[in-house]
Amino acid sequence: MKEESLLRSILADIIKGYSFHESGVYIKHLCLDDYVDYERVYQKHYDNLIKRGVETKDDLLKRAISQELWSEEEDCEIKDLGDFIERSEESLAKVLDKDMIKHHKEEIKKNQNRRAILINKRESIIQSSCEKLTDKRMHEHYVVQSLYKDRDFLTPYLSRDEIEDMDTDIGKYVGIYNDCMGNINEDSIKKVSIKPFFTCGWNLCKNAHQYFGKAISQITYNQMNLASYAKNFSNIFEAYPEIDSEDPDEIIKFAKWRQEADKKGDNVTFMNANAEEMKRAGIKTQNKDRQFNEMS
Repeated sequence: MKEESLLRSILADIIKGYSFHESGVYIKHLCLDDYVDYERVYQKHYDNLIKRGVETKDDLLKRAISQELWSEEEDCEIKDLGDFIERSEESLAKVLDKDMIKHHKEEIKKNQNRRAILINKRESIIQSSCEKLTDKRMHEHYVVQSLYKDRDFLTPYLSRDEIEDMDTDIGKYVGIYNDCMGNINEDSIKKVSIKPFFTCGWNLCKNAHQYFGKAISQITYNQMNLASYAKNFSNIFEAYPEIDSEDPDEIIKFAKWRQEADKKGDNVTFMNANAEEMKRAGIKTQNKDRQFNEMS
């Protein structure tokens, strides 16, 4: 399916508040009310696992340390690497020299790789922990709770007995859920929020309540995210109508450039920016050839 058609389909599902799977399953998009019992259900699963003797992640890490499979120093290193990467990325945004840019990027990449190795090692130790297993059960719980036989969500697809039956293949229904909901994510919602087929209707409304026809407390998380991005991008284009882009992330980047240019004046340079990008961001510069040659 082409991206434009896929995004139209995603918008249709977000507006309806559900997705439909070819197997005959209606998948309700969850809202705030669906999570009111989260803490109670989580604690129930957690306590059951504790009673069965499942170890917590702290217990597993302590045992791994005693067996010299993990160390407190490695825990500290994960945090220190995260702090270093964050500081390096902040510094990189201020660097113009191409050799320094290359050096910073190499250092960030090296430390990201090292941190990923440590995190993966730690995750392999705690994957059978009470916390991890409870998180998995919670995901399965909300997947099952979102499945219905009808679009009005009157008849659950699985009965309570079927859910509690050990022979019920819950993994099958998690697969159906992922198959339907996999395309509805933050990136796709951002893209939908700037598409004319959405904005032409959104711009006629005063708020999310008017667009979706629901009380704000009743809109789904997907609807909430779409409304939030739509509002943010509307504000950007209202403040900077000269921005010329159909890429949400690029629009956000250009808006940050414009804010910086407003502070420092139009004659400003940006890391890795080229003349075409500056033009599409709506930023006027002087001595462009010299500036961009220095940065290329």
